[in-house]
Amino acid sequence: MTIQDFVDTYEYAAKSWLRINFSPKQTEELTATGAAASFLFHKMVLNEDRGAEITKEAEEISPKALREKATKLRLKMAGTDLLQGGTAFRDYFLWIRDAVAEAKLAGVDNESLLVLSVADEVVDIILQEHPHVAPTLVSEVVYLYTCDFFRTEMLMSCQAHYRGLRSFPFFEETETEFEKIRSEILD
Repeated sequence: MTIQDFVDTYEYAAKSWLRINFSPKQTEELTATGAAASFLFHKMVLNEDRGAEITKEAEEISPKALREKATKLRLKMAGTDLLQGGTAFRDYFLWIRDAVAEAKLAGVDNESLLVLSVADEVVDIILQEHPHVAPTLVSEVVYLYTCDFFRTEMLMSCQAHYRGLRSFPFFEETETEFEKIRSEILD
């Protein structure tokens, strides 16, 4: 998982779906979030310690800021707040959980908790400087892209592990919905 792929994913989503551009500050925040997410993904999903390599890849971000961001994401994963509302993304996700049965499987393992934690963080980064964009739209776009990003990473790096996840149906149903939305837009 590269940090640049992470940042590129959200820059594309912002430009193509939300019609906004990121400020340098937002790009820096996304880079830190991508580095932290990469660290957690490699540590918790792949059982690899790539901290030094990731810190080097994100050399424009201070190591302290990277540690703080990783800690913030990990604390979100450890608590119950992700599944209880209170932010634009969390409120959106509660609505999804009520509407899509497979979404109830998000939060049953570290992989899906990481997705929810990252999505919550990215939505906050976007809305801080773009409060005029509908929070529900931002949440939906970020949710779909985050699930897709991590699903793809797992398919490329640990396919058997991914298929054995308790949250596997959550990832697959979200991908199906994403494909449906993309095809409707193309039509």
